Amino acid sequence: MKYQIDYRTFAGIFAVPTQLRPLLRTCSGTALKVLLCILSAPNEPITSSYLCAQLGFAPDDIEESLEYWVKNGLLSKSGDFPQESLEQLTVAPVSPPAAAPRKVRRITTKKTLTVPEIARLSQEDPNISALLSEAQNLLGRALSSPETETLCSFYSYDHLSPEYLLLVLAYCIERQKTSFRYLEKVVSTMLEKEIDTYEKAEAYLAREAEHRTNEGAVRAAFGIHDRALTAQEKKYIAAWFDEFHFDISMVRLAYERTIDNIGKLSFPYTNSILVSWHSKGITNTREASLETMAQRGCETPDGKKDKSTSSSIDMDELEYYLNHGTKPQ
Repeated sequence: MKYQIDYRTFAGIFAVPTQLRPLLRTCSGTALKVLLCILSAPNEPITSSYLCAQLGFAPDDIEESLEYWVKNGLLSKSGDFPQESLEQLTVAPVSPPAAAPRKVRRITTKKTLTVPEIARLSQEDPNISALLSEAQNLLGRALSSPETETLCSFYSYDHLSPEYLLLVLAYCIERQKTSFRYLEKVVSTMLEKEIDTYEKAEAYLAREAEHRTNEGAVRAAFGIHDRALTAQEKKYIAAWFDEFHFDISMVRLAYERTIDNIGKLSFPYTNSILVSWHSKGITNTREASLETMAQRGCETPDGKKDKSTSSSIDMDELEYYLNHGTKPQ
């Protein structure tokens, strides 16, 4: 039977040093519990009396466990603790006061953070623990150290809100792009476009999702299955849907006219048809079909028959076909 962690139960997280992993085979259960107790409460004093009260172990067992971690380099006795490390741990908070506005820094690279820096920032701002916990919920797995660093950096140094970052993460997951390098690329692109609030991000990502849906519909209609769309082709598609407000049926009809007229796929030619329809105020396939028949001499734009050109097409039959999809019996 396989097991997995239920991250929904996580109220917060704490860092565990990577040096612990190779020691898991040799450390005792008591020593492991002692270390986890220390790491989970970094503001509490590391004393035998405190650990005894928390874990219920005998003082000798506590002391033996502490000595084990000192021997393996994960703990230091107070007198042996390097002065520069003490100074690092007592650095004044870098986050602005809660009441002060957080101005977003529009940069394209994230600041590198160390594990001690991340632990310190998490202690100073509970939003970080909440951000990391919810990110794990979205991913359904634990965050790696680089992933934790990325989120903490964007929050603490670029001043992006947790809601903003979780929205972008959810967008990436929906696209099945769970690499945080992709997340960094999306965030950097958004900041370059001055999309720096949750509201702006929500609107931008919704538009991006709609563009992908439209592009997929056009690819299917045009039979494009073996290549990606070019940048210019994407611009055409965006104009058809965003500027002209056509639906896929209009685009498909213009594509069919393109094939009928020149015998091959051509985005510029299809675009010229749609531009013409838009300029004439044609908004649906019925109007487009009638306009085409009028051009062929079946009916003039004012609805009168053009007697100068003969046609075998019955306009009443065309009307019926457009409305019902079949010829009249």
